Amino acid sequence: RNIQKTNIKLLLDKDKAEEVSQMKSRLLATLSHEIRTPLHGMMGMASLLEGSLPSNSSEKSQAVALLECCEALLRVLNDVLEMCRLDSFVSEMITQ
Repeated sequence: RNIQKTNIKLLLDKDKAEEVSQMKSRLLATLSHEIRTPLHGMMGMASLLEGSLPSNSSEKSQAVALLECCEALLRVLNDVLEMCRLDSFVSEMITQ
């Protein structure tokens, strides 16, 4: 009797874990899109601005700094998303 209860609990826990993993994956996909899209827009505008300014102007160096900051933020975002994907993969492997 106790074994049956334990098995039922384990199956319910597994179902919950799979549901949470799916929700996490959907959230990550949404966040990835919602953050990357405007970030890429900012990078494009910063690149256009940088290309249109004289090379010795302080505005050009500011545009370069903005572009570098955007690139750094994109790398951080990619790293976080990659860690989350790996975490989801490991969680899926454990629940199978």
